[in-house]
Amino acid sequence: MATQGPANMIARRVAESLRFVNRMRDEAATARDYIAQLTAVITELQAMEGQDKVHDSLLAAKDAMRSE
Repeated sequence: MATQGPANMIARRVAESLRFVNRMRDEAATARDYIAQLTAVITELQAMEGQDKVHDSLLAAKDAMRSE
């Protein structure tokens, strides 16, 4: 049976804090993944010689984002 009183309240707060920290770690990992993907796209765009290719790639990316 669960403990009653202040000890149970402290345990509940600790568990909530741990869930929050884990959620923030997941969010940070997701943000790092998106940054890595964006960095790869920027690198590809910078490597393109023709500005027409860059423009077309940006339009394609914009269309892809709309379809998601």
